[in-house]
Amino acid sequence: MGNREVKDMTRTLTILLCAAALMTLLLCGCSDKEPTITSITRGTGAGGQTVTTTTVATDPSAEGSVPTSAPSAGKTTKATQPTARPTVVTDGDSSEVGTAIAQRAVDLIGSPYTAGGTGPAAFDNPGFVTYCYKESGYTVSRTLSSVLSFGAEAPTDALQPGDILLFCENGTGKPTFAGIYIGNSRFVACKNKESGTVEQALNNSYWLPRLIAARRVG
Repeated sequence: MGNREVKDMTRTLTILLCAAALMTLLLCGCSDKEPTITSITRGTGAGGQTVTTTTVATDPSAEGSVPTSAPSAGKTTKATQPTARPTVVTDGDSSEVGTAIAQRAVDLIGSPYTAGGTGPAAFDNPGFVTYCYKESGYTVSRTLSSVLSFGAEAPTDALQPGDILLFCENGTGKPTFAGIYIGNSRFVACKNKESGTVEQALNNSYWLPRLIAARRVG
């Protein structure tokens, strides 16, 4: 076999190898990018025949390639934001004791509701009021009707931080819900299982008509 025939055979073999490599990649769906021939190596095999090796590489950024670092599937990372706390608003008539009670109520915003809870981990509605006053050295009954006689009467049109607000939600005239006033027409109460301990607006269409009394440290 002459040198020209050997060269023609080598060229033909090289073309066939390249075509086979390209076809394999297309059939496997490894990449939709055009493959790149990175090297062609020629050598002499057994019997003195010329052997050609073709190396084909695909673009590592091609669709279907596996990234070296990937986010965990099915996991969502959510930034934890601190609970925003309102400010106790005082004036010249506010007492130190009342302000301290109101501040304690603010500090407990976000605490969960649980039936019969008296704190400090969780509360029910009267348990929250009782706990805030207990922290300042005062005993308040868990029975809201008894709270009507606690301390001194506070005028509902001149409330001060720390005042206990009593609401009637069933039309009986008896208190069914209580909260602690923190100033600026706002109060804090342990509301229910869904809301827990939250800040509420007093002068809205729901709470203001249901306010029946307010009590203050005497």
